[in-house]
Amino acid sequence: MPLRLHLLQHFSVLLAQVPDEVAPTGRSEMRWLRENWNVASFGLIHDNLTSNKKKVRRFCDHLQETGERFRWHCSSRTDTIDRPLMEAMRDAGCRSIFFGVETGSAEMQQQMGKRLKLDRTRQTLADLTNVGIDATVSFIIGFPEETIAMLEETLQMALDLRLQGIRDVQLHPLSALPGTQVLEAHEDRLVFYRHLLSFQDITSVIDITDTEAAWIAAHRRIFSNFYAVPPLHYPLDLVHRVRGTYFYLVHFRPLTLECLRRTTGWTHVGIVERLCEILPAEFAAWQPDVLLDALDRVIAGLGTARRLVEDVRAYEAMIDSLSHYSDGANGWLHYKGTGPVPCEPGPRLRPARVAMLRYDVSAAIAALRDDGFNLPPERCNSLAAVFEEDDWRIRTMEVDDITRRIIDGVAQGSSLTAALCEVSASLGEIMPEKGDWTQDLLSHLDAAGLLLDDVRPA
Repeated sequence: MPLRLHLLQHFSVLLAQVPDEVAPTGRSEMRWLRENWNVASFGLIHDNLTSNKKKVRRFCDHLQETGERFRWHCSSRTDTIDRPLMEAMRDAGCRSIFFGVETGSAEMQQQMGKRLKLDRTRQTLADLTNVGIDATVSFIIGFPEETIAMLEETLQMALDLRLQGIRDVQLHPLSALPGTQVLEAHEDRLVFYRHLLSFQDITSVIDITDTEAAWIAAHRRIFSNFYAVPPLHYPLDLVHRVRGTYFYLVHFRPLTLECLRRTTGWTHVGIVERLCEILPAEFAAWQPDVLLDALDRVIAGLGTARRLVEDVRAYEAMIDSLSHYSDGANGWLHYKGTGPVPCEPGPRLRPARVAMLRYDVSAAIAALRDDGFNLPPERCNSLAAVFEEDDWRIRTMEVDDITRRIIDGVAQGSSLTAALCEVSASLGEIMPEKGDWTQDLLSHLDAAGLLLDDVRPA
């Protein structure tokens, strides 16, 4: 085992064993790990860390009293954490929490034994967003007793949570693990399709040999995690079609999916089936660019709603091209793309992208959250997304045509100076009496908050 990994694992165990009183040796070990191994973040591996609120509070107090700042993440249930505990965890450095909600169906919650109250789950996750802690919410699809209606409820809840601001929503096919009630009840119904391993998540990174495939076939109880249990009320292939399309699209195009659903009246399963009519037959080929192309082609076939859905898709693509979230300790927003050249002389633009739209997408997005959604009137505009590094957020704003041209030029690789010169020259052709427009353009960008603070004009 690499030494650094060993130290990180030791660090997690050390901090999980919180004493009744703060231990000086714990503080010194934490400081040593930071100073010698640059350990600034860690994860606590426990299915439900907050089941003992008193212990978690002691743990948070312990971290605060060390005087060291660490980022950390953990797992919990939505019914064992409340807002005061969230605030204590945030103040102690918690940045993300994993929740296994499993299903968006109240009936399925009872049948599969999780028994979460979904209204409370939604409120807990809303509180977490307001407190400033990221969440990963995991769902399971393909329970034996799950109906199409239950599946729809799960997909809608997953989408709602993304629209609510939950950073990461996951959809996983059911695995009949050894020792589970699912395996005991449905062992005689287990099926194995080697080409479906891509979406059987617990084995999705494993390439198996022919010999290993023979072992799996001969000992399915031992290797039950390589098998699936066909749902009783819909085809097993639907589980993998949903997983193969919605896992990615719910994360990266949630607004587009919701706009598509609201403007057409299609169900989520209906959207999946339309995507699958376009996608290649082999699941392994369903890579992000292929999924996005299929979504574009579905949208292109729409009627009167096509332009609005295209605008919402263009808005999400703009945001996606500007930012991403890191892995590991989770939740850190970073600029994605070519940044300003550090040694470039003169003023520099904040990282930004711009889209030319035919609708007021901001108003349309707000309307998507209302029950009575209607197609808004057309209104051509240019919408810019600006990455604010100071507080790690993306700001959107309407911009004029001149600002759009400057942002586009920089986004395509030009320096701000070159983009300003090009726009200034074109303005000079229209109004030659003015001469050089560069300083006016810089002041215009500065007034819009588009210049980096360290290079603003005097």
